[in-house]
Amino acid sequence: MTPIQPTMLWESTDANAALARRFQFASSADAEHWLVDTIARVYGIRVESVARLVISSANLIAWLSTDTGPLLAKCCALVNHHNRLLQLAALLHWLDQAHLPVSAPLLANTGEGQVRCAHLSLGVQRVIAGELLDPTQLTQAQAAGVTLANLHKALAVYPHTPLILPHPRLSRHYKPSSRIGLTRNAQRGLIPSSWLASTQSNSACRRSATISSLCNRYTTTTAPPICSGMVTKSPRCWTLKI
Repeated sequence: MTPIQPTMLWESTDANAALARRFQFASSADAEHWLVDTIARVYGIRVESVARLVISSANLIAWLSTDTGPLLAKCCALVNHHNRLLQLAALLHWLDQAHLPVSAPLLANTGEGQVRCAHLSLGVQRVIAGELLDPTQLTQAQAAGVTLANLHKALAVYPHTPLILPHPRLSRHYKPSSRIGLTRNAQRGLIPSSWLASTQSNSACRRSATISSLCNRYTTTTAPPICSGMVTKSPRCWTLKI
């Protein structure tokens, strides 16, 4: 297996130096050997080759060819993020079991979707081919709206939401609020209390009601997969123009 050169996703810094400093790998070959051995031991999957190694902040992303098809492995070196990543992996697995089109993590031999391996937290997903939504195609836009509405409904009843930790970098800005209907989300750190008092929150409530009504008006059997990152976006990012 010929070692490949790591690259930086957006930073202007030496990728090999970042690999050693952030992830404690002496070289790209060292990182590849660790991935091959760890994925075989933890997931029972044989990695045939590593196509790419990309560094984004404290995340190392690897594109893999394996005996079960192309996979994507993501390693996080921030220890204070590890518990939250484990909780989000459980949420994605629950959404997948509810037949929502999310990119669910593969389960390790222990049954977990995110695994702590020494100083790193490792998650593995399948590579899903797809295309960007064409907003000029009304059927695609409608299917996306219905999918988003179904995702909202599922997240509203997820039984373990109180256990999900807020993002460590943002949690210090979030404070509880007594606003009826939104109090629970503010206490969980999902929305900042200052936003509850703004006019934007009233607009968001109206949008949420509109989104929920979609589930009673439309049904769809196919929809594009939703990537794992989408379930962590703030309420302001979910905007439907109907």
